Amino acid sequence: MVRPSQSGTMIMPTSQHLLRQVNKNEEARGRLFSVGISTQTKSSKNLDYVVRLNPGEGMTLYCKADTSVPFTFRYGPECHPGMKIRIRPEYTEDRYSNKPVERCPNHLVKDNTEARNHFVRCEHPEAEYLGVEDAFAVRIPTCESTGFLFTCFSSCSGGINRRPVQLAFVLEE
Repeated sequence: MVRPSQSGTMIMPTSQHLLRQVNKNEEARGRLFSVGISTQTKSSKNLDYVVRLNPGEGMTLYCKADTSVPFTFRYGPECHPGMKIRIRPEYTEDRYSNKPVERCPNHLVKDNTEARNHFVRCEHPEAEYLGVEDAFAVRIPTCESTGFLFTCFSSCSGGINRRPVQLAFVLEE
């Protein structure tokens, strides 16, 4: 979920979306993978992000906007190198589930990059940014780790606007 925080963004993926997500395709059955967030090595006085484990619910990530958060991936034995991971931000409340997570107009107008509409950015050199029809998802090849950035605050008016958000990680052929 994304909730307001004074210094950035909070994301609280449920364990089913963050820790183990498989493609709904029958061929991918059994190709589990897990997602984690690396421990920060900076001084505790000036942290860029904080991860809190919620037993039975997954993790909550508090982070500064536009700050790289290192995510790690582990794969099951059936996973092959040609597979990809789709990372999609999504609202957790049913009434917003069909609406893509979009950036606020204030941050959007200041961004001239190709991925300007994407709330989630990835540092992987082969990151592919998908359009609104794919809910502004990012697709990357399987890898051991990569950094993700979140480009708006959870409190941004006209964007997330304090609505709970989670990240869905989907393994694809």
